[in-house]
Amino acid sequence: MRPPKTLSTKTILSKLDPVKIKEDVEEREIEFKRTVGNTIISSLVTVMQKRKRSEKKHPKKFYRKVTMAISKKRPAEENVVRFIVLGNAGIPNYHVGMKFEGIHAAIGDKLVSLKDNIDFVVMTGDNFLGKGVWGCDDPQWEKVWFERLKVEELGVPWFTVLGDRDMLGDASTQYNFHKCEGKERMSKYWITPSENYLLVIDETVKMLFVNTNRKKSKVSRWIRKNRPNIVVGHHFIPQKSQGEGQAVENFITYISGHEPVLKHVKEGKTSYIVVGTSGDLMTYSFSDCPNAVTMDGMDGCGNGPTEHYNHKSYGFALITVAKDDNAKQVELHTYHHYENGRSHWDVQIG
Repeated sequence: MRPPKTLSTKTILSKLDPVKIKEDVEEREIEFKRTVGNTIISSLVTVMQKRKRSEKKHPKKFYRKVTMAISKKRPAEENVVRFIVLGNAGIPNYHVGMKFEGIHAAIGDKLVSLKDNIDFVVMTGDNFLGKGVWGCDDPQWEKVWFERLKVEELGVPWFTVLGDRDMLGDASTQYNFHKCEGKERMSKYWITPSENYLLVIDETVKMLFVNTNRKKSKVSRWIRKNRPNIVVGHHFIPQKSQGEGQAVENFITYISGHEPVLKHVKEGKTSYIVVGTSGDLMTYSFSDCPNAVTMDGMDGCGNGPTEHYNHKSYGFALITVAKDDNAKQVELHTYHHYENGRSHWDVQIG
């Protein structure tokens, strides 16, 4: 099976104006502690924020480094890293009255049911729908992300990349959220330090997070230099031999979003994991009054759907990576909602 194709909208996204970047603090450390049974799991995340003078003028040419040290894990899990992947996880039309129904209401509790077995959460972009967030005080930070996804109850760090819809808003807020005054309770968990960054976990697992909305970047060079186990970007990036888009090479796993798909495809030694169905509205389309569509199939004017346009399942991925040999297990958790109001979650292991 071939990996998913790059969508043509990428050529349009490359024409977006660069987002201005604010001054950053030099370095920060965030400690996370949680109790699992009789075990206290402690994680220390260090964000290295020092930048060269030239980086202020050319932010897309640089990346930051983040380290994460996990201690006192259960003996059976000391040699693995486990994390959740969400993509396209925002609420459509939140500012005009979108209701939290279906997966939008159910996903938080599902994530919490897995909290004892995860180390962190990854988001593959389009973290906030519409035109992203407009600043520190955008209510989506609290209502759509922090409260709905039960961030504080999960108690783990979140690492994200920018999607095309995030770029339409104040994208710089998403990697400067730690500087927003009065938001410390939330910003502690939102680690994202820049458009591009390298996460090193326990000095063994390397994950490179890249902004694929930029047409010209040094992704291939960063991959050759750091040899990451995993690359995370919003758009699909093909292997170099395929000769299209921002070609990359030498990675073991590539995680992306953008497309309304939840799948895991293996091609040779490379795994392609696409997670783009953790939110949004993909069940119905409407011909009018589209600004307040609800999960029960009614729009803001009380009209029913005109047609089905996507039968893909909502959901997310749970990924386990072995530190010693890069072996991985991918679980695809899918949400199913029925007309009688009942719903359930399925899991497929790939």
